[in-house]
Amino acid sequence: MRTATTRRAAIARALYAIVGLLITAGAATAQQSKASRVSPAPAAGPAAGEDDRYFARANVLRARILEQASWADFGAGECRAGALRVFSIDSATAKNSDATNLIGDLERLVIARGVEAPLDSGQVKELLTTLMGWEAGITRPKWDVPAGQQTREALAAGLTGEFLNPVTGKCELLSPLDTMRFVLPSGVSAEPPRSREIAVLVRSGPEGLNSLRDDFFAKSGHQPNAALVYTNVITLVPWRGYAVVAVNRPAELRGAVLQKKTAGGAVYLFHRVRGEWRLLAITRTWG
Repeated sequence: MRTATTRRAAIARALYAIVGLLITAGAATAQQSKASRVSPAPAAGPAAGEDDRYFARANVLRARILEQASWADFGAGECRAGALRVFSIDSATAKNSDATNLIGDLERLVIARGVEAPLDSGQVKELLTTLMGWEAGITRPKWDVPAGQQTREALAAGLTGEFLNPVTGKCELLSPLDTMRFVLPSGVSAEPPRSREIAVLVRSGPEGLNSLRDDFFAKSGHQPNAALVYTNVITLVPWRGYAVVAVNRPAELRGAVLQKKTAGGAVYLFHRVRGEWRLLAITRTWG
């Protein structure tokens, strides 16, 4: 059972993590330093009851978010545009404060309760494989929907989507890539998604990132404008079938100098349904 001091420290770290995401996408969280912990036994006693109450609250928040959501559906044609979850805009305030608050409350709850959760479980590994497949343009997650509703495929992440070329009339990649690189938190491992067209390289922590840089420089360092682009999982907090994940996509000239222009980043809320991770909300993005 967590002591009051441990709980306060966990909540404090969670709040700092949220603030850090809003200020900079490059901040690492305390979660990364704890990544190699062995999974503890399930909680018992009063702490378990407290966790159940928070879990019930999370489920209520999810239901209210889904009630307010609608779709910006880009079609299901040959270009696989996918769907984007959106929320109606209040014409008076130019924002939907209720939906924004609901999503923020759920995000903070997951971080506060899961900030000390281990990252070595099978479900976390499955989440990372899902995330990498999406970021690499190999697979797409489904959107989380209320029970009984038809699921929809998410839109492409990053620069991986195909778009109709009006000249050729064909679906073409915006930025064709033959290699996708991922950096996971220290001590975390996951099975990369399988693809015949795209090589997926996965490393962990600062040492793994340096390995990617060294390999890239050895192969492309002679090209003055060669840029190393990779997806860095900067935040990963799972809790009872929910998860907050933040990714950043830096671009480094020759794998050595960080460029001002990057491929952006995003923060995602995931929910596990029927044995698979589904996308609940894209809480924020940056370019």
